[in-house]
Amino acid sequence: QARFHIAFQHGFDYQGQTQSCYPVTVHVMVDDLYVDDLHSHHPGSSYAVPPLPVSLWDADRALAHGVSRVDRTRCVVTVFYPEVGHNKLVSDVVRGLHAIGCDVHVKQRLKSQPIPDELAPFCTQHYDVDWSPSESVWLPIVSDVTVGFGTSAYTDLVPVGLQFIDVPITDYSRLYLKPTDHNMHVLSENVTAEHIIAAALQCQCRTAVCVNHHIIHEFVRELLSID
Repeated sequence: QARFHIAFQHGFDYQGQTQSCYPVTVHVMVDDLYVDDLHSHHPGSSYAVPPLPVSLWDADRALAHGVSRVDRTRCVVTVFYPEVGHNKLVSDVVRGLHAIGCDVHVKQRLKSQPIPDELAPFCTQHYDVDWSPSESVWLPIVSDVTVGFGTSAYTDLVPVGLQFIDVPITDYSRLYLKPTDHNMHVLSENVTAEHIIAAALQCQCRTAVCVNHHIIHEFVRELLSID
């Protein structure tokens, strides 16, 4: 019988999580930044912060999967497509990046609005059922920069040094806790496609994600030994 419940941070879902039926809930957070926020919603909660966000524990496999699917002789840009609306803004960004020679990859979830067919000549389209665990893992790993429209995906990516441009187009995403790391770039005031394209070109930087499996195994051992 299980002694405790492990809740892995996925964006900001932890803010609404209810008390587990198990005696102890351990929240595995992606970064120390979010621990105070966790405690503001669930005072006194137990937590642990691994050496690498859980979604990147198999980053080496994700990299092997992704390198042959992008053109790394060019600037590779991943774009997280919005859940709803803002099609004109994103279309202008994708077309603009393509026009200056970038290899653009657009990722979307099947439950959200589809990527318009008209963008097919300007980017490669990906949906979250195409590869396990998710395109939100391997695409940023093999990209120079990632652009997100109203997503919390940066919570997994920024702690490991990947370049991320955050365009919080919804009211709720503007309230998300934002890292202040040098590789996190927030564009929120009267943003245009030109602003986003310029930021992508300025902050592009290919970052290697290193996985130390020994350290991860030690973290898991300690986590499972919690009393």
